[in-house]
Amino acid sequence: MPQTIGGGWKPSPFPRREAEPEPERRWRAGAKALASRFRPRSVPPALVVSAIAWSAVAFLTIWAGSDAFGGDPDQRAAQEVSDQFDSGSVVGSAPAHPQDFLALLVGGCLVVAIVLALVKKRWALPVLSVLAVAAVIVLALGGHGEAAIVFFAFVVGAVTLLAESVQQYLS
Repeated sequence: MPQTIGGGWKPSPFPRREAEPEPERRWRAGAKALASRFRPRSVPPALVVSAIAWSAVAFLTIWAGSDAFGGDPDQRAAQEVSDQFDSGSVVGSAPAHPQDFLALLVGGCLVVAIVLALVKKRWALPVLSVLAVAAVIVLALGGHGEAAIVFFAFVVGAVTLLAESVQQYLS
Protein backbone atom coordinates (compact mmCIF):
# COMPACT_ATOMS: atom_id res chain seq x y z
CA MET A 1 0.00 0.00 0.00
CA PRO A 2 1.32 3.43 -0.77
CA GLN A 3 2.59 5.40 2.20
CA THR A 4 2.05 9.09 2.71
CA ILE A 5 4.34 11.53 4.40
CA GLY A 6 3.50 11.41 8.03
CA GLY A 7 3.10 7.66 8.28
CA GLY A 8 -0.60 7.30 7.40
CA TRP A 9 -1.78 5.27 4.51
CA LYS A 10 -3.86 6.45 1.67
CA PRO A 11 -6.07 4.27 -0.53
CA SER A 12 -4.83 3.54 -3.99
CA PRO A 13 -6.45 5.55 -6.78
CA PHE A 14 -6.68 2.35 -8.83
CA PRO A 15 -9.48 -0.08 -7.99
CA ARG A 16 -8.50 -3.56 -6.96
CA ARG A 17 -8.91 -6.19 -9.60
CA GLU A 18 -10.90 -9.16 -8.53
CA ALA A 19 -9.60 -12.59 -9.32
CA GLU A 20 -10.03 -13.58 -12.94
CA PRO A 21 -12.91 -15.97 -13.57
CA GLU A 22 -12.02 -19.54 -14.30
CA PRO A 23 -11.29 -20.20 -17.96
CA GLU A 24 -14.28 -22.55 -18.25
CA ARG A 25 -16.65 -19.90 -16.95
CA ARG A 26 -15.21 -17.32 -19.32
CA TRP A 27 -15.69 -19.72 -22.21
CA ARG A 28 -19.34 -20.43 -21.26
CA ALA A 29 -20.13 -16.76 -20.93
CA GLY A 30 -18.57 -16.09 -24.32
CA ALA A 31 -20.43 -18.98 -25.91
CA LYS A 32 -23.75 -17.73 -24.57
CA ALA A 33 -23.09 -14.24 -25.87
CA LEU A 34 -22.09 -15.63 -29.24
CA ALA A 35 -25.15 -17.87 -29.40
CA SER A 36 -27.47 -15.02 -28.52
CA ARG A 37 -25.88 -12.86 -31.20
CA PHE A 38 -26.38 -15.49 -33.92
CA ARG A 39 -29.82 -16.79 -33.00
CA PRO A 40 -32.00 -17.38 -36.01
CA ARG A 41 -34.34 -14.50 -36.65
CA SER A 42 -36.67 -16.45 -38.92
CA VAL A 43 -39.04 -19.23 -37.96
CA PRO A 44 -37.36 -22.64 -38.25
CA PRO A 45 -38.89 -25.06 -40.78
CA ALA A 46 -39.52 -27.65 -38.05
CA LEU A 47 -41.77 -25.16 -36.27
CA VAL A 48 -43.71 -24.55 -39.48
CA VAL A 49 -44.25 -28.32 -39.91
CA SER A 50 -45.28 -28.57 -36.27
CA ALA A 51 -47.74 -25.69 -36.60
CA ILE A 52 -49.30 -27.33 -39.67
CA ALA A 53 -49.61 -30.66 -37.86
CA TRP A 54 -51.16 -29.05 -34.77
CA SER A 55 -53.53 -27.07 -36.99
CA ALA A 56 -54.57 -30.33 -38.66
CA VAL A 57 -55.28 -31.81 -35.23
CA ALA A 58 -57.45 -28.82 -34.31
CA PHE A 59 -59.23 -28.66 -37.68
CA LEU A 60 -60.03 -32.37 -37.80
CA THR A 61 -61.23 -32.35 -34.21
CA ILE A 62 -63.57 -29.43 -34.87
CA TRP A 63 -64.72 -30.96 -38.16
CA ALA A 64 -65.52 -34.29 -36.53
CA GLY A 65 -67.26 -32.52 -33.66
CA SER A 66 -69.42 -30.52 -36.04
CA ASP A 67 -71.54 -33.66 -36.53
CA ALA A 68 -73.43 -32.48 -33.48
CA PHE A 69 -75.00 -29.72 -35.57
CA GLY A 70 -75.35 -31.53 -38.90
CA GLY A 71 -77.74 -34.26 -39.88
CA ASP A 72 -76.50 -37.80 -39.49
CA PRO A 73 -76.32 -39.63 -42.86
CA ASP A 74 -78.01 -42.66 -41.29
CA GLN A 75 -80.80 -40.46 -40.01
CA ARG A 76 -81.34 -38.99 -43.49
CA ALA A 77 -81.50 -42.50 -44.98
CA ALA A 78 -83.97 -43.52 -42.28
CA GLN A 79 -86.10 -40.48 -43.10
CA GLU A 80 -86.15 -41.44 -46.80
CA VAL A 81 -87.23 -44.99 -45.95
CA SER A 82 -89.88 -43.62 -43.62
CA ASP A 83 -91.16 -41.29 -46.34
CA GLN A 84 -91.25 -44.15 -48.87
CA PHE A 85 -93.25 -46.55 -46.75
CA ASP A 86 -95.10 -45.30 -43.72
CA SER A 87 -94.26 -43.32 -40.64
CA GLY A 88 -94.14 -46.41 -38.41
CA SER A 89 -91.56 -48.34 -40.43
CA VAL A 90 -88.58 -46.53 -38.94
CA VAL A 91 -88.55 -45.53 -35.31
CA GLY A 92 -85.95 -43.51 -33.51
CA SER A 93 -84.27 -40.18 -33.45
CA ALA A 94 -80.65 -39.18 -33.75
CA PRO A 95 -79.61 -37.92 -30.35
CA ALA A 96 -76.70 -35.54 -30.20
CA HIS A 97 -73.64 -37.36 -28.94
CA PRO A 98 -71.83 -35.68 -26.05
CA GLN A 99 -68.51 -36.69 -27.67
CA ASP A 100 -69.24 -34.35 -30.56
CA PHE A 101 -69.76 -31.37 -28.28
CA LEU A 102 -66.66 -32.34 -26.32
CA ALA A 103 -64.69 -32.58 -29.58
CA LEU A 104 -65.77 -29.04 -30.45
CA LEU A 105 -64.62 -27.82 -27.04
CA VAL A 106 -61.25 -29.60 -27.29
CA GLY A 107 -60.77 -28.32 -30.86
CA GLY A 108 -61.39 -24.73 -29.75
CA CYS A 109 -58.94 -25.12 -26.89
CA LEU A 110 -56.40 -26.53 -29.35
CA VAL A 111 -56.71 -23.44 -31.54
CA VAL A 112 -56.08 -21.17 -28.52
CA ALA A 113 -53.09 -23.29 -27.42
CA ILE A 114 -51.61 -23.18 -30.94
CA VAL A 115 -51.82 -19.39 -31.00
CA LEU A 116 -50.22 -19.18 -27.55
CA ALA A 117 -47.42 -21.52 -28.60
CA LEU A 118 -46.72 -19.43 -31.70
CA VAL A 119 -46.38 -16.29 -29.58
CA LYS A 120 -43.66 -18.11 -27.62
CA LYS A 121 -45.58 -19.11 -24.51
CA ARG A 122 -43.57 -22.22 -23.59
CA TRP A 123 -46.17 -23.48 -21.12
CA ALA A 124 -48.57 -23.99 -24.03
CA LEU A 125 -46.45 -26.82 -25.51
CA PRO A 126 -47.35 -29.49 -22.94
CA VAL A 127 -50.95 -28.24 -22.99
CA LEU A 128 -51.00 -28.90 -26.75
CA SER A 129 -49.95 -32.50 -26.19
CA VAL A 130 -52.54 -33.09 -23.49
CA LEU A 131 -55.29 -31.57 -25.62
CA ALA A 132 -54.25 -33.66 -28.64
CA VAL A 133 -54.41 -36.86 -26.60
CA ALA A 134 -57.83 -35.77 -25.31
CA ALA A 135 -58.93 -35.14 -28.91
CA VAL A 136 -57.83 -38.61 -29.99
CA ILE A 137 -59.66 -40.22 -27.07
CA VAL A 138 -62.85 -38.20 -27.62
CA LEU A 139 -62.89 -38.94 -31.34
CA ALA A 140 -62.23 -42.63 -30.77
CA LEU A 141 -65.03 -42.84 -28.19
CA GLY A 142 -67.35 -41.09 -30.63
CA GLY A 143 -66.52 -43.62 -33.34
CA HIS A 144 -64.96 -41.11 -35.71
CA GLY A 145 -62.50 -42.40 -38.28
CA GLU A 146 -60.60 -39.14 -38.03
CA ALA A 147 -59.09 -40.33 -34.74
CA ALA A 148 -56.29 -42.17 -36.58
CA ILE A 149 -55.40 -39.12 -38.68
CA VAL A 150 -55.50 -36.88 -35.60
CA PHE A 151 -53.18 -39.28 -33.79
CA PHE A 152 -50.71 -39.25 -36.71
CA ALA A 153 -50.78 -35.43 -36.86
CA PHE A 154 -50.27 -35.31 -33.08
CA VAL A 155 -47.17 -37.50 -33.33
CA VAL A 156 -45.72 -35.37 -36.16
CA GLY A 157 -46.44 -32.14 -34.26
CA ALA A 158 -44.96 -33.42 -31.00
CA VAL A 159 -41.81 -34.86 -32.57
CA THR A 160 -41.02 -31.74 -34.57
CA LEU A 161 -41.33 -29.63 -31.42
CA LEU A 162 -38.34 -31.53 -30.05
CA ALA A 163 -36.00 -30.16 -32.73
CA GLU A 164 -33.13 -28.08 -31.38
CA SER A 165 -33.87 -25.20 -33.74
CA VAL A 166 -37.44 -25.01 -32.42
CA GLN A 167 -36.27 -25.06 -28.81
CA GLN A 168 -33.75 -22.26 -29.49
CA TYR A 169 -36.36 -20.20 -31.31
CA LEU A 170 -38.91 -20.56 -28.52
CA SER A 171 -36.42 -19.70 -25.75
